[in-house]
Amino acid sequence: MYILLWKSYILSLVGNWLLAEEPSLSGSLLDRMLVGLDLKSADLSPRGVFSKILSHLPNFLRWKSAEVEFSLTPEGAPTITPKVEFSSEAVEKVIHAKVAVEDAFTVLNDALGKLGARVWITFDRLDEAFQGKPGVELLALRALLKTYLDLQEFSKVKLKLFLRKDLFRRITSSGFVNLTHINSRKLEIKWDEEDLLNLLCRRIRQNKVFVEGLGIADASNKEIFDRIFPDQVDFGLRKPKNLVLDDASDS
Repeated sequence: MYILLWKSYILSLVGNWLLAEEPSLSGSLLDRMLVGLDLKSADLSPRGVFSKILSHLPNFLRWKSAEVEFSLTPEGAPTITPKVEFSSEAVEKVIHAKVAVEDAFTVLNDALGKLGARVWITFDRLDEAFQGKPGVELLALRALLKTYLDLQEFSKVKLKLFLRKDLFRRITSSGFVNLTHINSRKLEIKWDEEDLLNLLCRRIRQNKVFVEGLGIADASNKEIFDRIFPDQVDFGLRKPKNLVLDDASDS
């Protein structure tokens, strides 16, 4: 169900954006497909698209009846079997959505290819997405990784996931099929003091009025930092300095 959720979200997000950008696609196979799947949305924001997808979940999860069957094996051991019967409408929607969403990416990929476009979708701050719901977090993020692998075959729709190391370990610690394929595409980002200083100073240099006013337009990163920030936030002989570098970059 979570894989279906992610794929529906991506399909709706990219498909509706593409229709808005290319009016010539009105009435196209992509347009008719989104309408048929009830994924057409006038709200192109990620939050709006995701809310629309979530509104479908009650239909997917609706059942007609639930009961527990009790029986005995020939040896006399009790057997308890839970039984859930879904309504025909719910089953039809789930089957239709699963098949259509899988095949729909071919339609989306072809539409992007004809326009010479490629779309990158970035998922960030995933550690905050399911705060207070550890059970949901694990299932949903594992499904997102599987969705990432499933969509590798589509050259025009690419995902980029940003996950903290501790969160990634938690998702994969209990075993994950095709983890080697994930690791082969994984790039670990490490930030040290010099990297952070360089990022900060590049941002500062973008404000030309500010740096020219302080006379630091041609200054090094370390000189810019020292000119703007104090040596310490908490003053005292035993208090740490704001920044300690052996050899700061001047780029």
